[in-house]
Amino acid sequence: MVLTTFVSFANQENFIRQQNNLAKSVQTRGYDIQTFRDLAEIGSPSHAESPYAFKYYSILAARARGYDIVIWCDSIVTMLKPIRPWIDEIRKVGVYLQHDESWSCGMWSNDKALEFFGVSRDDAIKIPSVYACVMAFDFRHPATDRFLSRWKECMDVGLFRGNYTNTEQTESQDPRCRGHRHDQTCAELIAHEQNIPLSPMVLNVYMHTPKYGIPYVPNPSS
Repeated sequence: MVLTTFVSFANQENFIRQQNNLAKSVQTRGYDIQTFRDLAEIGSPSHAESPYAFKYYSILAARARGYDIVIWCDSIVTMLKPIRPWIDEIRKVGVYLQHDESWSCGMWSNDKALEFFGVSRDDAIKIPSVYACVMAFDFRHPATDRFLSRWKECMDVGLFRGNYTNTEQTESQDPRCRGHRHDQTCAELIAHEQNIPLSPMVLNVYMHTPKYGIPYVPNPSS
């Protein structure tokens, strides 16, 4: 039997309200969810120390509870109906990263991250972007450990840190850089490095129909 769970972290009142709605929507449709709210519980540094590091630690904490497939969801997400076909896709690829065709890695990566991976800005502009509100991992698949080990390495050397915008050229002197997207930027560079194919979207915050048809939409109360 393959054990699957969703996981989310929230420690601020508005996000906790959204997380409660996410949990209800998941549980109503018969799935498990792990809702973490204390950084100490998952062993994560603070958001100020390492932005979005709680994603990695929440995923590992869920895995430690014995689950084979762990699906990260931002608290704004709501599940509308069962997603059996998507689970089958996760099992095939191991690491399910959504392809966001609106942007590219080179537009949202600081110089430090590109230098760490040995990627030029010109090449990074060609690397597709990841939509990181929902990410899924099958721990029985070899791609998962490779990805998560590299993700943690990025986090440990400070690549999750950076400014959202590049208005004062804090992230790069290159005008094509619009800012840095922390864990998401690193996920894009790792996927490129490890030849992890990006998968169709299962969520779209702009309320358009997701290409793959998996029914995730933003929480209407967010």
